[in-house]
Amino acid sequence: MKLQWQIRDVIDLEYFLNNGTDLREGADHSVLSRTDRKTYLEYIQPALLRNKKSINDKKWILRFWLEHKKETVKTSGEGKVLPGESYQTIFWFMLLFLIAVGIATGSAATLSFLFYKGVSPINVSAFLGIFVLLQIALVMLTVVLSVMRRHIRLLHNLSITHRILGSLFAGLSFKLRETAVSALPAKDRNRLMAAIGMGKGKYSQYDFLFFRPFFILMQVFAVCFNVGILLSLIFKVIVSDLAFGWQSTLQFSAQVVHQAVVLFSLPWSWFVPPELAHPTIEQIEGSRIVLKDGIYHLSTSGMISWWPFLCFAIAFYGLLPRVILLLTGIIGQRRAISRIDFQTAECDQLIRNLTTPEIRTNGSPIEPTHDTESLSAPILQNGIPVHDSPLTATGDAVIAIVPDDIDASCPEDEIRTRIDKITGHKLIRKISFGADTIQSIESIQEILIHHAPENRNASILILREAWQPPIREALLFLKHLRKTIGNQPIIRIGLIGKPLPTTIFTLPDPNDITIWKLAIASLGDPAMTVVILGGKS
Repeated sequence: MKLQWQIRDVIDLEYFLNNGTDLREGADHSVLSRTDRKTYLEYIQPALLRNKKSINDKKWILRFWLEHKKETVKTSGEGKVLPGESYQTIFWFMLLFLIAVGIATGSAATLSFLFYKGVSPINVSAFLGIFVLLQIALVMLTVVLSVMRRHIRLLHNLSITHRILGSLFAGLSFKLRETAVSALPAKDRNRLMAAIGMGKGKYSQYDFLFFRPFFILMQVFAVCFNVGILLSLIFKVIVSDLAFGWQSTLQFSAQVVHQAVVLFSLPWSWFVPPELAHPTIEQIEGSRIVLKDGIYHLSTSGMISWWPFLCFAIAFYGLLPRVILLLTGIIGQRRAISRIDFQTAECDQLIRNLTTPEIRTNGSPIEPTHDTESLSAPILQNGIPVHDSPLTATGDAVIAIVPDDIDASCPEDEIRTRIDKITGHKLIRKISFGADTIQSIESIQEILIHHAPENRNASILILREAWQPPIREALLFLKHLRKTIGNQPIIRIGLIGKPLPTTIFTLPDPNDITIWKLAIASLGDPAMTVVILGGKS
């Protein structure tokens, strides 16, 4: 079974993940966890073994879960259209539209240029300048900017398009924020800013979803534009008597023009007969246009010798580069999709739900009862028993950060147990932080680089009292922390409620949880999430 990830699959994955976000991150998500676990045992695990995929392969686990969700929607009979299908429909519509528009535009431009009344020959110099040289300049500009922006990050901000769109977006965001502050209640304003942050986070995570399809569509238009030019040029040559000539105010000799034409035709002259590859020096001399002399002094062989050269020029300097750019865009998109590691908090929690056995209070696992005998037997993969242990998307290590004012009330054993239960990670270090947040971040970096280099991508869990609102300083701390540790590690905000004399790990108020979720979402960080660390152990 070959299931290659496509953009529509990524869109559908985000759709299904976001549909269950509130349940996955809520204080009571046992129902969803049991549903996910049942899905894994009844569908995903057999599919992994049937297709000879490792049961530890997170991408395949996510893919089979996605396929199961799609199949569930299709068999529900509701006729629901998934966002991925809508995207694919729109993309194909745009593709067909641009193919038609490209061919029509190229044909119309060429036919209007080749309109010949028999008085003055068609100017080869103008044709090459408009339909060939201009395209060469555009292709070179595209390639140079792509290479420079790929290797020099600063040039990304120097792009005219980027600056215009960035300024427009920044201005609209500022106006939107001002309007929201003045016109919306605090609750709605927080939701609005959270939506903007989530959109920004998804853009940073899946930037190719916004750029590469557009790039591919533009190359399709350019390819079809050149196809329209070629078809129209050949059609006019077949059905009419065209005369081509060249002229220039500068006094070029026929020898100079011939050398330029020979150099220009190098890409195809090695396999095309010389009489078709380019005009001879005599034909060039016989097709030179002199306004005061009119058309009568021009030779017939000279005037008809240019059209094969023009066809090859369009094919090799207009069509072929666009085909190469189109293939480059398609290959680049596939590679970009294949490099997605799904290192997000939502995927991490989903994989945790799928691969963690549900435990009863008496210690026995909760699994489907219809196949107890087969489930009790060891799972074999390639003849080797495989342990069904929980997986996480970022490894098994976590660093807990605890405010120094509650550090004494936070036993390491207790927080270790809760972290293991909620995230499936193992606590490797607990540190406290106070007013000096910069020093705390430097301590985290020191631990990751020097004391635990094998856990360089260890996730971070920051303990927060949910009843204390996420003030600006707290959010700035999170931004600085992300900038310091990089984009890979997942950052979890572990919320607890108001402390009791017996424990600080109390269940937070639902309203406080919502406020923190909206604040974290507004940061636009796909690898940052909120978990409930307080409540019943």
